[in-house]
Amino acid sequence: MKENNNSDNKLRQLENQSLPDLSKQDVHWQEMRKILQPDVAPAKPSASGKLWKWFLAACTVTAIILFTEKKLRKETTHKKEITTVQPTLQKEVLADTLKNIITADTTTKPASLQKTKTGLAIQKTSESKKQTYASLVSEKCNKCGTDWLNDTAVSRNDTPLPSKADEPKATLASFFAQLEKPSQEFVIDNTKDTVITGKDGTALLIPASTFNTKGTVTIVLKEFYSYEDIITNKLYTTSNGSQLVSGGMIHLTAISEGRKLNIKPSKSIRWFVPDTSAEMTDMQLFTASEKTRTNTEQELPHGDTVSITTNSSINWTPSSGRFSKDFITTKVKVLDIRDLPFKTNNTRKYKGYFFQNNDSELSKEELKRMLIQKYPYYEKVIIAGKRKKKEWKANWFISYGWQNDEIYYSVGDTTWLTPIEAKAYKLQVFDTVTYTNRTSTQKSSPSLNNQLKKVAAKYSVDINSLGWINCDKFYRDNRSKIEFVVNIGDSSSNYYTFLAFEKIKSMMPGYTSGSKVIFSNVPNGETAKIISIGIRNGKPVAAMKSVQLSNTTLTGLNFEETSPNEFREQVSIMDK
Repeated sequence: MKENNNSDNKLRQLENQSLPDLSKQDVHWQEMRKILQPDVAPAKPSASGKLWKWFLAACTVTAIILFTEKKLRKETTHKKEITTVQPTLQKEVLADTLKNIITADTTTKPASLQKTKTGLAIQKTSESKKQTYASLVSEKCNKCGTDWLNDTAVSRNDTPLPSKADEPKATLASFFAQLEKPSQEFVIDNTKDTVITGKDGTALLIPASTFNTKGTVTIVLKEFYSYEDIITNKLYTTSNGSQLVSGGMIHLTAISEGRKLNIKPSKSIRWFVPDTSAEMTDMQLFTASEKTRTNTEQELPHGDTVSITTNSSINWTPSSGRFSKDFITTKVKVLDIRDLPFKTNNTRKYKGYFFQNNDSELSKEELKRMLIQKYPYYEKVIIAGKRKKKEWKANWFISYGWQNDEIYYSVGDTTWLTPIEAKAYKLQVFDTVTYTNRTSTQKSSPSLNNQLKKVAAKYSVDINSLGWINCDKFYRDNRSKIEFVVNIGDSSSNYYTFLAFEKIKSMMPGYTSGSKVIFSNVPNGETAKIISIGIRNGKPVAAMKSVQLSNTTLTGLNFEETSPNEFREQVSIMDK
């Protein structure tokens, strides 16, 4: 409503400035009629001279009237055009429209915008997209006073729109935007211990009160474990120029009531990775803040921005956290009938003497039968009483960790063992409890136990902050290090080029110099794939080639036209 009032006031000001004063038009017209039709006829000797003067005056008056009518018609039409413009324009519409134009055919000249008193005049163009963009931008310029000069829009801070030199980068950015990994959202109760599991195998144990909020928390997760995900999302595995081997990376965000949250200083989240191979034993935690991912952005009028480059990187910083398997403990409940007699006798028959546990619900006959069946090498099993002096003595010694020949265990009652122990003694399992090294079996809820069972065999680490998180280790290779050079045959800054190693999951970026891309500090003789994607003649093209790293400059890459789906399929072959 406020914007409509401002438009009406602006129109009134324009009318007051542009319309001529017509209040005395009738008076002037009467005077002119007197001149054209005088009361006294002119004398014949001067008739030709006065007729000429009357004709000249009539032409002048006619010209004035025509000019006035044309001016009134123009202003009326202009007013109607203004009233048809919608009063508001969402920033998202402006940004999306600009992205469509930036990614359009670069061979067509953008629509020109001419400055007028109202900022609404637009040169005609055959491209509907650019006409739409010009009309939308003109609306915005009416309110902020932005100048549009020829083919370049200059905002209030004199920031130009992307030039033609930036169009390949903008088109490539649009290409990779279609390959971006979708995020997953989980809504959790901050007052309870929670385990969430991602589609690619990530598991996160989030303890109660991890975040400083009383409401629910939305966890936004992105997973990057495969070559396909890492490459198509332009991620690298380097730390200050040193090569890393990756076990996967994730990006985490926590949101509650419209604001981003971070983990409390006294809390941590346990990250479980899907890989259970022996390679994980040397992995450690790496982190990187959002700011280290350098995306060059172009500022648009009214505060909107759009990315116009494709080169981005994350420099991973090592942390002290190490991945391990000892965070979760699982125990099983079994009937304790292990072969732990307090005495054996080999005189005539091989006898085994057992003490029955005081809490055992089995009778002597039942326990004896089970022991004979379990340990058939005893020719005779003897069950001693429940309350014997030696039993008390043994329990007392055991509680203080003393060991001698008189120490033994009683049998016949249930006990908790590790799954490995239960398997070794071939004991029947009655129950299973899984808990972390920060909790006890009594504190863990049944639902949490079931969730922890599924990730008990996975490697995990504590994370104390959100954002970019990586599971990596430094690549140790004693071979000499070299610079590997690739000649693209075009401006290399308009291409996204990197090395993807075949034997280890490692991706390295290069730096550009003219038509060359240079990879520093790489192991001589290592096998890798050189992957490059760029824009030629407005079309995305890609090249992939297996190479053996050496000091010889690589040339002659075969670039072929591609699409986001085709490029994804090409890269996914490396995961097979």
